[in-house]
Amino acid sequence: GETPGPLHVEYYRQRAGAGLIVNEGTQISPMGQGYMDTPGIHSPEQVAAWRKVTDAVHAEGGKIVVQLWHVGRISHPDLLGGAAPLAPSAIPANGKTFIGGEYVPLGQPREITVDEIAATVEDYRRAARNAIDMLRPVVARGDAIPPIGFMLNYPQDPDVGFALASLRAGRRAWALARADGWLRADDDPDAPGN
Repeated sequence: GETPGPLHVEYYRQRAGAGLIVNEGTQISPMGQGYMDTPGIHSPEQVAAWRKVTDAVHAEGGKIVVQLWHVGRISHPDLLGGAAPLAPSAIPANGKTFIGGEYVPLGQPREITVDEIAATVEDYRRAARNAIDMLRPVVARGDAIPPIGFMLNYPQDPDVGFALASLRAGRRAWALARADGWLRADDDPDAPGN
């Protein structure tokens, strides 16, 4: 399901001795889901479940990183309560996702609004606060935020200045992470000595 269960706890616990564990992509919000039964980190139940995973890894002396993601256009309305996937543009991705026992073409996305960009940045911020050890935002074929994902397939609109706005939003998210204290100094790539 969308909440880690006992198999997650055991799976990651067994791998604690391998070094730093990078978990599977973990959606930051219900609109960030692109695949069936992938876990999120946006509800209290999900956070509590990830805490069990992290506690098990720590008990074995390991470290774990959560990959925060919003899949953007790499989704389907059946995974989003009927809503169209959000994306930097209404350009569909070429691919499929697994729904109801079969692979189906990805859904037709709709262009994200400026207000929704701000809301998605806030979703990342909230998910990062929920994260257990540290965060690693994921950028891949059309994911929404981090900003590079937007720049790859957005038809440049001079009125919106989307690419620049996206870069600024990403930089603001990292700045807020530092200011709020949930980005530890040893995890901050811009901290002295890192």
